[in-house]
Amino acid sequence: ISAVRADALSFSTKKKFDNVICIGLINYLSKNETEKVIAKIYSFIKHGGRALITAPSSRKFSGHIYKAIWRVRGTKINLYSKKFLLEKMRAAGFKNIKMKNAKDFPTFHIILEASK
Repeated sequence: ISAVRADALSFSTKKKFDNVICIGLINYLSKNETEKVIAKIYSFIKHGGRALITAPSSRKFSGHIYKAIWRVRGTKINLYSKKFLLEKMRAAGFKNIKMKNAKDFPTFHIILEASK
């Protein structure tokens, strides 16, 4: 297992990974930055590799509460729609995109698993 901790927008590597997990990141990014990070994640995955990406949902009331709590703390949080994330993942080249649902994970996040 390799773990990399870096600035997501400036990180670059020629190394390819079997799996990339992106949890608790894109909710802090703008829509444009999110699109770039999703494309970067795709570029870091080996052929046949997988990605797991999460983002707080704009359709869940609890997502809006989450956003409000962080706003009070002085941190801007962005919420995302399934449509936006699916479009950006498809545009990056991801295949076999699977949406995990609340039965699998009781959360207000959108959880997407995809392969290259």
